[in-house]
Amino acid sequence: MKQGIKGLGIEAALKRSLLLLLLLTWIPPLMRGEAESWTEFASIIIFGFIILAYVTRTWVRVSRGELFKSVEEYCHRSGNPAKTMVRLEQTWNEGFETKSCQIDREYIIWVRGMRSAVISLNTASWIYVSERSLDVCDADGIVNSYSLRKGEAEELKEYLEKERPDVVICTERRQGNHIGRINARYRIIKLQERYFIADYADPRKLCNYYPFSVLFALRKNAAGNTPWRAWEIQAGDLNKIRHKKVKKSITAQKMDVVLALLTALFYFFFPYLVFYAFPIHDLVGGRTWILLLLAVGIFAGYVLYIRRCSRFDMQSYPEVVIVQKEGVITRRSHVWIFGVFYISVLAMLVMIFIFWNMGALFYAQVLGVLFVLTFTTFLYEYPKIGPGVAIESRSHETL
Repeated sequence: MKQGIKGLGIEAALKRSLLLLLLLTWIPPLMRGEAESWTEFASIIIFGFIILAYVTRTWVRVSRGELFKSVEEYCHRSGNPAKTMVRLEQTWNEGFETKSCQIDREYIIWVRGMRSAVISLNTASWIYVSERSLDVCDADGIVNSYSLRKGEAEELKEYLEKERPDVVICTERRQGNHIGRINARYRIIKLQERYFIADYADPRKLCNYYPFSVLFALRKNAAGNTPWRAWEIQAGDLNKIRHKKVKKSITAQKMDVVLALLTALFYFFFPYLVFYAFPIHDLVGGRTWILLLLAVGIFAGYVLYIRRCSRFDMQSYPEVVIVQKEGVITRRSHVWIFGVFYISVLAMLVMIFIFWNMGALFYAQVLGVLFVLTFTTFLYEYPKIGPGVAIESRSHETL
């Protein structure tokens, strides 16, 4: 199984590498014919460097066997790693095969691209199979989505209906444990068929701001225990409490990737509009301290805004504590990647303040990226809930 999954990873890495390296063949002609200034030259070099860095990272992941790590982590969580690994080997060698899955009566081993996962059918509360995605809700109410290839959904449905008629196969996607967002601080979640308002992102705590949030996450890896203050509500209260519902799908994730690619292509083909149009130092008459004041004002203003608006009256709801018995692991490789990216963006902003007379669009984009990274906990994130969640009364737990 390990060699089979590694082979699929190599195949996916080869396809990605060939596609991306084809783009590199455009760079020499562009440098000879289009790079008329240092900014255009720099944009082409940066574009090529990003491609090479992504290809390199892909092969590093393959060489480290990261595609197989999800299987090993699942076995470790099972309590009997050796027995579980033998059982998964049986699923891989003897199970029903689709384009992305090996499946038998107990497990689905999903492998696509550079991702893999083990899905237990015995602990699945429900399954929803659409044309291009597989959604599985486990016993804790956690919903995970897996992309499928064309024509694969019908094969999965037919097998499950025949071999596991006891598994609930939904005709439409149900809610997972993330229900909605009240404001920047509070989230509505569902656990064990009960609803709670979780105090997730307190703006008074430094650990909720990037990059301090990832450092705190690494500390939680060692602790393996994450308690949240929460207040239990009834299902009927969802209609009374104003909140923004969660809308997460494979299509939305793909649109994010498409948007990122379009932005990269815009940088590549129209560097003048990005780097030259409306030079930022000229706009402020050489008073670059105005740019610094603007950035500080935007960040400080949003902090004051979320502190003022992140309030909710909890007096009518009983308070509980949600305890994550098993830590949700934050990979150190992800921390390094995003850490380097954050520092790079921050360095570019400092250089714009001091030296670079860049276009206003570039300044706005750099500032926007830094803003989103810094406040991502308040803007987008929800509690990362893994297996082994316990709900305790406030009197039995001290935060």
